[in-house]
Amino acid sequence: MNRRTLLSALAVTATAGLVWTAHASPAVESVAGAWIVTIDTPHGPLTAELALTLDGNEVTGTCTNPHGGDDMRVTGDWKAGELTLMMAMPMGDQEPMKLTLKGAVRADGALAGTMTGPMGEMPWTAKRPGAAAHQVARHDLRALHNQIMASLPDSVRTWLVAMHGGH
Repeated sequence: MNRRTLLSALAVTATAGLVWTAHASPAVESVAGAWIVTIDTPHGPLTAELALTLDGNEVTGTCTNPHGGDDMRVTGDWKAGELTLMMAMPMGDQEPMKLTLKGAVRADGALAGTMTGPMGEMPWTAKRPGAAAHQVARHDLRALHNQIMASLPDSVRTWLVAMHGGH
């Protein structure tokens, strides 16, 4: 293998690796911003929109009412990747229904946990708007990586696999 081929392979691999790593990182540093929440109820999924702000560990914001009506005020905290949100859903002439959502960050960057209220516990998930597009972009980068690797001479591919520990 000549030096030019090796340097080209290294440059392509390093660039693809940096791009892949940047897109594959699911770390959520802040819960501030917009989220689409899905609550799995016994009557089927309910979807709502969360708009959260973060001041230190204190979370405030609003949640759309999945049954229509006014948005709900949200309060809570965000500590070490754990989220707790509290809100009260208006129930017409009755007392508001108090709800607590507890959750954490999943490996894919979404939030997931359990909502507790008068109807018991129900699982919930939350994703950023456009999260599906992000997943497609990650898939496309993996395909690009595979195409680049397939286009390299066997000797370069073997060397790169050995250098990356078989990954």
